[in-house]
Amino acid sequence: MTAIPQETFGSPPSVVRTPRFIGFCASFARRKPVAAASAVVLLIVVLMCVFAPVLATHDPNRQELGARLAPPSSQHYLGADQLGRDTFSRILYGGRISLGAGLGATLGGVGLGVVLGLISGYTGGKVDLVIQRLMDAIMALPPLILLMVLASTLDQNFQNMVFAIAIFVAPGTSR
Repeated sequence: MTAIPQETFGSPPSVVRTPRFIGFCASFARRKPVAAASAVVLLIVVLMCVFAPVLATHDPNRQELGARLAPPSSQHYLGADQLGRDTFSRILYGGRISLGAGLGATLGGVGLGVVLGLISGYTGGKVDLVIQRLMDAIMALPPLILLMVLASTLDQNFQNMVFAIAIFVAPGTSR
């Protein structure tokens, strides 16, 4: 066995390096400034929706008939609707629902597509043929029409809506 030189352990690095992620972000911002600015705006919107209980100025469902159709002011940042509900608070809380639906549908569709793709690829033969023809049939149908059919047959709740959207994500992942 050869001995490892002692100076390699515990000696401070001679050059201070920026972490990889920060370097990647800086490089990306230089190469694609519009995409970087869009990513920053998207991150701000997501963070605002996640922290809606902290940032909201009013209860999104509380009605103040005295503030009916109020214009933007220091009391209501984006004004109030016809029932006097704060528009800013309603947007923040509505964004939480939209983010949850989008994330749930994407994760559910990708998960279903990966499982079906693995089963199809592993077994092969007739099972593969049946699964992939089913995926082709789903991809061939117009999404809006199938979503309307699913909405009329299933109970109308949040989970079924996310499931119905996830069905259209699965075929692309499975293939």
